Amino acid sequence: MRTFLHILFCALLISLSACNRATFEERVADAEARLGAGDARAALSDYRSIAEKFRDDPRRAGILLRVADLYSTALDDTPSAILAYGEAIKAKPLSQAAQVAHERRAELLEAKGDYEGAIADYSTLLKHFGFGVDAYRYRVLLAGAYISGRNYRQARVEIKQLVEGKDIPDDVREQALFLAAESFFIEGNTERAAEYYQWFLRDFPKSTLAPEVKLHMATCLEEMGYMGMARDLTRSARSEYANEKVVDARLKSIEDRGGTEQSSKPKKK
Repeated sequence: MRTFLHILFCALLISLSACNRATFEERVADAEARLGAGDARAALSDYRSIAEKFRDDPRRAGILLRVADLYSTALDDTPSAILAYGEAIKAKPLSQAAQVAHERRAELLEAKGDYEGAIADYSTLLKHFGFGVDAYRYRVLLAGAYISGRNYRQARVEIKQLVEGKDIPDDVREQALFLAAESFFIEGNTERAAEYYQWFLRDFPKSTLAPEVKLHMATCLEEMGYMGMARDLTRSARSEYANEKVVDARLKSIEDRGGTEQSSKPKKK
């Protein structure tokens, strides 16, 4: 009996030793298998264990990114995801994993209303990872975060070169011009907004954003007293805009304020 227990004990030690000697790749494969089986929490625990055991491994940042993604998607735990993305960034600040972590953390922060945090992440991305097309993308995202945070002037500073610069890709300039117009619109500067919306429609008449631009520009014209022009522009958006009820409501508002067939001149307030 004693011999049997001794053999069993030795076998257990060998098994534990083999587990401890499991390679990085083997442990990751086990974690992925758990995730594939639908056990996200077990996979998360495995990834946490890998990150702890292989602290000096250059791939550790990628493991921590995986942890953060699991918190964000599989477990819908935004606070833990934000903290875990921070761990991934800290593990290797200039790695591709850190770049992705900054992007995803910025999205979560902006969604929860932490615009300063999102602005900090986008600024870091622009500074350290803003090369080629990513430079345009991060600047547009940064401007969007400033608009969300109601810093309209700084938003326009960020995208000025994308709106007015030379050799800017059309899709980038389209987004930038739309954001510039929206910044004035949300700010309540209807005259400047109308100018930028008109500029947008001139340069990008077939844009998927054109129907929305037309409605916003029509609102500006309505507020400026150009009821007839507002009515006509709203009507032109009716066949393009996804929700016709919204357009009909806008038309009724214009008509209630005096937007008749003859009212093409500014209506006195």
